[in-house]
Amino acid sequence: MGNSSSSRQEADAGKARAAWYPTVGLSATDGENLSNYNFNTFPAATIAIPEYAAHLIMQVDLFTGLRRLNDVLQAAGQYDGACARVESFEVDIQTIHGP
Repeated sequence: MGNSSSSRQEADAGKARAAWYPTVGLSATDGENLSNYNFNTFPAATIAIPEYAAHLIMQVDLFTGLRRLNDVLQAAGQYDGACARVESFEVDIQTIHGP
């Protein structure tokens, strides 16, 4: 049980550290530009121009009120606490069963 707790805490610490990296996104749009021209002549000229676009988005949070730093410190403290509980459990087992 202690080992799974420490690995979960380690994953939380990694997740908190990853919050410092920018997020990257990708989106795409497509559409059509329809135009109808009439220069006082018949018939009117109808033009359909397809439009395509791709967008690469990078988001960087400049100020988060120290939330990210506090999250990293909290996760690191929880991880250290979980490791200490595992070590304490190992010492208790060695004390009971001997070396």
